Amino acid sequence: GNATDKSEGISLYERTIEKGDVEVDQKIKSLTFDGKFIVMIRRGGKAVIPRGETKLLEGDVLVINDMEDN
Repeated sequence: GNATDKSEGISLYERTIEKGDVEVDQKIKSLTFDGKFIVMIRRGGKAVIPRGETKLLEGDVLVINDMEDN
């Protein structure tokens, strides 16, 4: 399967935060995602609802919504 799901101009995909990534230990509100936003974080088998104060950790799997203009 594919890690993306496209429906009516919305594209969801997953990205894993890995050791050494600039996002490790950063709060979501301090990061720029350029038209994208984090829908959910999978952390240790649990779903985390992302908030501005949520800190990203190594191993987090981000479910990202990419709003397309077309």
